[in-house]
Amino acid sequence: MERHLAPDTIATRLAVDGRQGAPALDWSRVTTSVGGLKLSPPTTAEPAASPGPPSGRRLRVLDGGRDSAPATCAELPRLLIADDDPVVRLTLTLTLGHQFEVVGGAGDSEEAIELARAHQPDAALIDVVMPKGGGLGAVRGILEVAPDTAIVMLSAHRSHGVVRELMRAGAIAYRVGIVPDDRTKLVQLIEDQLVRADLVVTTGGVSAGAYDIVKEVLSRLGTVEFTKVAMQPGMPQGFGTIGPDSTPIFTLPGNPVSAYVSFEVFVRPAIRRMLGVKPMYRPLVRATLAQPIVKREGKRAYVRARIEVSEGTYLVTPVGGMGSHLVADLALANALVVVPERVGDVPAGATVSVMMLERRQS
Repeated sequence: MERHLAPDTIATRLAVDGRQGAPALDWSRVTTSVGGLKLSPPTTAEPAASPGPPSGRRLRVLDGGRDSAPATCAELPRLLIADDDPVVRLTLTLTLGHQFEVVGGAGDSEEAIELARAHQPDAALIDVVMPKGGGLGAVRGILEVAPDTAIVMLSAHRSHGVVRELMRAGAIAYRVGIVPDDRTKLVQLIEDQLVRADLVVTTGGVSAGAYDIVKEVLSRLGTVEFTKVAMQPGMPQGFGTIGPDSTPIFTLPGNPVSAYVSFEVFVRPAIRRMLGVKPMYRPLVRATLAQPIVKREGKRAYVRARIEVSEGTYLVTPVGGMGSHLVADLALANALVVVPERVGDVPAGATVSVMMLERRQS
């Protein structure tokens, strides 16, 4: 039976200001919009004299720019978020903050365990790959100090990864979510996003399967060209414009690694160009290959790898296999080895081109 992936649509609003780069964002000073209300960063209530979990956080609700009385969120279930990517932690906090009392965000396993000990959360979202013990180490430790905590393990989903990279590229991303294989609903959803989007990115639904309806739907909304690109992963691609304002759209493959690599190769440079910021492209370096790469000629390969400095030179080691579904290998990678179309197998010790990624360094 053929497996198909439902299209997952992301509408992206670009903050165009023409600056050549922007200062690092101080997350502690972020004011966000959730459910129509503007919320300032949460502050913790005064701890009780007796031991036990805190009585709850307090939020300042700003209405039209004027402070109103603080509202307590003690009645909400307590949630701990553990992920070494601060963008993921922020995204989850903003998404779930109106349903849970987010008691803390941990960047590694040890910090997650200590936060669980202090706050006794009702639930914890734990990244599979984290420093200082990994996700499973965090789960074991949390269940020892807070045995009633419900654990949810986080793994990469193609849309979440693209959203994170959109934000890193300088865009403000609106994640719409998974869309059913329904033509009417897909048309309505995309048209709704065109009101606020400077760029639309979809993942999935562009293959030849019976349920891959994105091609048919987009043909009604504008001019989009679908083609096969000589690259691995990420062969099926689409680009064009849709809607009355000719909004650009990228249609990426549905497999998670294919979507990520396609974003790096095509979408990220386009966003940087639209923003007017430099550099447009990830840095390319020359490195010595530590292990051989097995590859057929005819396609440009982007091989997941880890790069490090050894004896004053770059040394790069491939991570895992070539399959576009192997998300764990992508989570461990901090670089992509770029092997040209006319090159086949590459032996260990060869000098290769490497695209540097802003990935975890643990």
